[in-house]
Amino acid sequence: MSPVKRIVLFFLLYTLFFLPGVLLFCQEVIISGDEEIISTDDEEFIIGGDDGEVFIIMDDDSAGTSGEQADKPQEILITAQAEPEDPRSVSSQVSIIGEAEIAAAAPRSAADIVAPVMGVQVDRYGGASEPAVVSIRGSSPEQVLVLVNGKRLNSAQGGGVDLATINPDDIERVEVVRGGASALYGENAMGGVINIITRDGTGEGFSASAHGSYGSFNTVTLDGQIQGSSADNSFDYFLSCAGLFTEGDYTFTDEGSEDGEAERENAGGKKIALSGKTGFSPHDTLHFSLSGQVHMDKKGVPGVIEFPSESAGMEDTRYLTLLSASTDTAPGELVLDLSWVNQKRHYYDPDFYSGPVDDSHNNNAFSGDLNLKRRDVFGPVSAETVGGYAFRWDYLVSTALLRSAATEEASGKVSRFQHSGFLRSQINIGFGSGSGSGSGVTLFPALRYDWNNIIYEDDGLDKITSAFSYNLGLLLPLGEQEKVSVKANFGTAYRVPSFDDLFWPSSSFAIGNPALEPEESLAVDLGLLITPFPGMMIEAVVFDQEVKNLIQWNPGPTGQWRPGNVGAARLAGCELEVRGLLDLPMIQSILELKGNGSYLYPVDLTEGSVNYGMILSRKTMVRINGSGTLTHADEHFFRLEGRYVGSRFITARNTKSLDPYFVLDLTGNYQINEEWNLLLSIRNLLNVEYVDMREYPVPGIDLTLEAGFKL
Repeated sequence: MSPVKRIVLFFLLYTLFFLPGVLLFCQEVIISGDEEIISTDDEEFIIGGDDGEVFIIMDDDSAGTSGEQADKPQEILITAQAEPEDPRSVSSQVSIIGEAEIAAAAPRSAADIVAPVMGVQVDRYGGASEPAVVSIRGSSPEQVLVLVNGKRLNSAQGGGVDLATINPDDIERVEVVRGGASALYGENAMGGVINIITRDGTGEGFSASAHGSYGSFNTVTLDGQIQGSSADNSFDYFLSCAGLFTEGDYTFTDEGSEDGEAERENAGGKKIALSGKTGFSPHDTLHFSLSGQVHMDKKGVPGVIEFPSESAGMEDTRYLTLLSASTDTAPGELVLDLSWVNQKRHYYDPDFYSGPVDDSHNNNAFSGDLNLKRRDVFGPVSAETVGGYAFRWDYLVSTALLRSAATEEASGKVSRFQHSGFLRSQINIGFGSGSGSGSGVTLFPALRYDWNNIIYEDDGLDKITSAFSYNLGLLLPLGEQEKVSVKANFGTAYRVPSFDDLFWPSSSFAIGNPALEPEESLAVDLGLLITPFPGMMIEAVVFDQEVKNLIQWNPGPTGQWRPGNVGAARLAGCELEVRGLLDLPMIQSILELKGNGSYLYPVDLTEGSVNYGMILSRKTMVRINGSGTLTHADEHFFRLEGRYVGSRFITARNTKSLDPYFVLDLTGNYQINEEWNLLLSIRNLLNVEYVDMREYPVPGIDLTLEAGFKL
């Protein structure tokens, strides 16, 4: 886009932000902290309150209409982390997995939680201890931003986020935003965003729970949680610990062996996770939150089938600390967030073909952001605007960089400084005499500017890049009960090259490219959300994304692989999901049915390439997920979940592909009493042989029996 077009676009969006804002601010009306009561014949609406929520109070005579009222979307205002609670209240194409749905799936990690979400593809490198990375709408793992409580886990070194390292017992809900969202979240958010919200201490007093399981491949899991809050709810806490231990080895079909089978060796490992979260509110307008996580694992790295690495191993450690403070001030709500993430990796292979390998990588990331959020009303128009500044410092120390440096005084250190300014708004324009939020059109404009400075002293590099991102979202409810909503988004996204892309140590195999420029994308999507009656929801979406400066690793004349900005691609497709609840009073149960499917058309548009017009490799074109959960009033439940994954090409010329597969999982829970429960989980019930990543077979049938206790 030319500079002139950028300037014109900037001022158009700037005007869209501030024209309503100026009118609203002149009225000096602050909703937060004040209450306005609107009475009708049957009910009272209390708008506002300390947090700006919308409360609905009904008398006994109006109870018969509560089903209709409950079906309307909650009033959700954007926050500093953009955490929606109702997909009908935002323009983003978002899927939300709540605590009950997470428990019914009996997940071993966050990867199991997001795998059934439409548009999402989880690639596993093996069993319970092996990595699992995620793709959204055909993106690479590096193009998916993974957050914990709004703070990123993606390291500047690259490689995506291993979702198998996130303990599911800590998770309250997961929000999956499908589509580019850099204007809201910054870099990496090209394919989408996964925001993992951890549990708070809820309820008065003290409660505790513990679980233990044993399963196939000699897999043992143990976990426990304690939580509570003060009598006045001014203080709450949540503490958790979990461990997983598995031998991991399993058999798989190998046509090259004498008997047609081989043992997948060196696939075992162990994981330990600790986490805590506490909140403190000394005053109604002041709140503090502190959370921390520790993850440690040690696992074998079995390698590809053709060249197994039976003695290779990897140790990962992650420390995460988040501090948040918020207060209501005269201009609005002020929020300060600070975080520190330390990720260490030790990889070793004493029997590597070219000599022993023993590398250590230490990533540190310090970040903070300061947001000011303001809510205003002027006639039929209401708006919430968030503006602020964010910084981030990524710092890597790597023995691999040290070995490849040209001088003896080399440090093996590389750093990146990022400064960001952002502005986003939610503007509700009401229609008619009863106009207000939710009864008209809602606009979601967003702007963000990121400035990055990458410094690699050993190579004499001081590289500066910048990115301007914008997004405009639209939410248009139709009908009096808002049973139909139109959702649309148009915007840009980007990804800065990772340290691995830029500075991969020179060897006979590969070398990095310090001249790389950021990847960029322009995306649009249009969705229809229908709730024909309480308990049923239908969502249909079409999307189109164009990517340029796509970073691709290709071999040179000498066979040495090197990345370059030689790629362009188009990723278009559609998504459909239907879910509903069926009340079965005869057996005191509720049946929840859910099905979704996605179609992706990912085409290579690299000019001058022999692969122009080809389907991009490693992109699944067709995915179908379905589940049924029967829940009894006594908390027994039975869940059957299936997923079909279509074929995907594994060569750029589309000459080879992975076979499609269908996997069925079963989970059953028996609630013995209020304290004890037994849970049976069978993954891959049909014992299907399949691979997500070429030459990395996934285990067959996996049975787990778990016992749980809670106070």
